[in-house]
Amino acid sequence: MECETNRERAVAYVRMSTDQQDYSIKNQMEAIEEYAEKNHLEITEIFKDEGKSGVQLKGRAAMVSLLELVKSGKADFKHLLVYDVSRFGRFQNADEAAFHEYEFNRAGIYVHYCAEEFINDGTAISSWFKMGKRLEAGSYSRNLSEKVFRGQCNLVRLGFRQGGTIGYGLRRMRVNAQGEHLGILEKGQYKAIQTDRVVQVLGPEEEVRIVRWIYDSFIKRGKSEREIAELLNRKGIKTDLGREWCAASVLQILTNEKYIGNNVFNKTSGRLSNLRSFEKRRVIKTDREQWVRAENVFPAIIDASTFRIVQSIINERTRKYSNEELLDKLKKLLSCRGKVSGILIDEEEWMPSSAVYSHRFGGLLRAYELIGYSPQKDYSYIQINKYLRNLHACILEKMETGFEKYGALVEKNIVEDGTRWINREIKIMLNVSRCRRMGSGRSRWVIRLERLDDVDFFIIARMNSDNKTIKDYYLISRFDRESIDSKINEENGFFMEAFRHDDMDWFYQIFSRTHISTLIK
Repeated sequence: MECETNRERAVAYVRMSTDQQDYSIKNQMEAIEEYAEKNHLEITEIFKDEGKSGVQLKGRAAMVSLLELVKSGKADFKHLLVYDVSRFGRFQNADEAAFHEYEFNRAGIYVHYCAEEFINDGTAISSWFKMGKRLEAGSYSRNLSEKVFRGQCNLVRLGFRQGGTIGYGLRRMRVNAQGEHLGILEKGQYKAIQTDRVVQVLGPEEEVRIVRWIYDSFIKRGKSEREIAELLNRKGIKTDLGREWCAASVLQILTNEKYIGNNVFNKTSGRLSNLRSFEKRRVIKTDREQWVRAENVFPAIIDASTFRIVQSIINERTRKYSNEELLDKLKKLLSCRGKVSGILIDEEEWMPSSAVYSHRFGGLLRAYELIGYSPQKDYSYIQINKYLRNLHACILEKMETGFEKYGALVEKNIVEDGTRWINREIKIMLNVSRCRRMGSGRSRWVIRLERLDDVDFFIIARMNSDNKTIKDYYLISRFDRESIDSKINEENGFFMEAFRHDDMDWFYQIFSRTHISTLIK
């Protein structure tokens, strides 16, 4: 029997990918150890790459370390034992696999494929076998990549999410084969059962409100992404990744279809089937035609029309028209159609959207005015609403002064314009109700009470018939919200009259602070 000291030194390389359990580390080592025993080789070290793809060298720390050791000339072994050609690597270029094997051979180290039917002895026959196996290994990865991609596409069309961060205001929900919700997946958590799937659901109410505020600020207030980010950071609100906001993170929310409930997949691709054999694997942007889309499969935070308005504004920035060019196009439309409206503007492919005109000129009516067009329909309410929006801010400022006059602490909430915290105890919300003239000549006011559970009091400023001055106020608590009629007439019953006040001074006084002195005798 030959002594153990006469055995030549060898190292083993094993790699566990995620495609087949037959190639587990344990199984590979059993075959390698059996091969070493038959060929009188002593395994002195094992190099392991666990859960690593063999498509490229990058990321395979054990193989990289092994190659560096060989190149340094410090390797103290003569043999490298690998389970088979595919475990050495499923390189997409067969020449790359041959090159790395050549680096071992040049250092006097022989590579053994322990589970292959051929002997790797450098003969023409073994070289032909190896080349075939290398091509087969690379082809297997490409075919597997394509099968996985097709499966992902089918799941997307069925309304299931496929990878990627979920995004601010949204959450991942695990569901079983029957579609039953099994619980929210937190960051870093993944489904463990193969038959389970993941769907998109709405996140916490506060985050949903912030997403809507971002869209509202961009469209109605004309805030840029940078300005919105600064406001959010000033309030101490973090992104879904726990970072401060920047223009790019705001833009991502403004442009991603998942916020209108669409499931969009394959915007980028790293599929092997998209690459030629000599190219390095990389992620590339795909053409819009290649995107896989399922519409209205998830709960939406933003409605589709609002989303389209935002996209029109953003697209207009990339194809910048001057004011003169925009007005010339509007004049051309007027000449062709004899009239102009938001619907007609949006119908014409050669026209920028109505949202662009509204955003650029501060409203469609102003754009019409600049080309000398007066629509027959009475649009005066648009100007009134614009005036009331500005008045809303003035009333809030006046209210803040009223509360502070009596020593109350007033805090703003940038996400909910119109709300204020008083003494960090009571939350109020202001609404301004426009006076509407009915066909009978009488007036009516509409009350809209937001469904916000944390608002304690709703203050309704009712406007006079000129819609420039305040007629009176209605103060409604959250407990009375369900009992209130949404419409107020000129004359109302005793019940509604109980909520009406000529001014708010008495309400401010309720929150005054009194210093209590303790007398020590």
